[in-house]
Amino acid sequence: MHKYGIKFIYELRKLIHYSNMKILTFKILPIYLIFLFFTFEIHPSTPYSNDLETSIIEIVKAFDEKDTTTINELIHPDFGLVVLFKLGVFNEFQITKRIDFNSPIPPHMPYFDFQPTSNLQYDPLPNFDCETNEWNKEGLYCDTTQTDSLLSTTAQNLIEFRKDKIDPRTISSFKEIERNSHRVVLVDHNGNSLVFYVMKIKNQWYLTVLDRVSDDCSA
Repeated sequence: MHKYGIKFIYELRKLIHYSNMKILTFKILPIYLIFLFFTFEIHPSTPYSNDLETSIIEIVKAFDEKDTTTINELIHPDFGLVVLFKLGVFNEFQITKRIDFNSPIPPHMPYFDFQPTSNLQYDPLPNFDCETNEWNKEGLYCDTTQTDSLLSTTAQNLIEFRKDKIDPRTISSFKEIERNSHRVVLVDHNGNSLVFYVMKIKNQWYLTVLDRVSDDCSA
């Protein structure tokens, strides 16, 4: 067995012994993600690459058409997808293996319809203003020059302010996702949005994070 596989099983056994059922999900899944980072070859992206653009357009089309088969093929079967959403005042996260358009995450937020576009722009991303309740521009954007810390910050805030028991290795795995992913923002002319991250694993781009908090100003 691969040395990282042995280490993973050892850590997992220790974790199951240590954890109670209330915090088991938060601990086991992030450790599994860290294990996958050692076993999968992650490639830094080349800005403006055709395969990146093709994958982004494919994800947008799958969301627009509510194409469950295609969107789940774009989620790595072992790595999964991290969904960010808000409950009350806190941003939350959930790791899932697939998207079901009839059972959204979270349940009270359906996947909105939007007007898709195939005109991808490699420019600074749109920002959402909670005072005006609007994005500052529309279109499909991917800024390959910037990294985002929303995912790791979400976990850190849950630890600091809500006292959640999240393993420190979760933070490390989230930071690794942020370093190797590109954030994509689509805003249509009606102000509807789709925000997600893509990361290249073994020469293929995958959907790694779905951001459902950036335009949610509820408290």
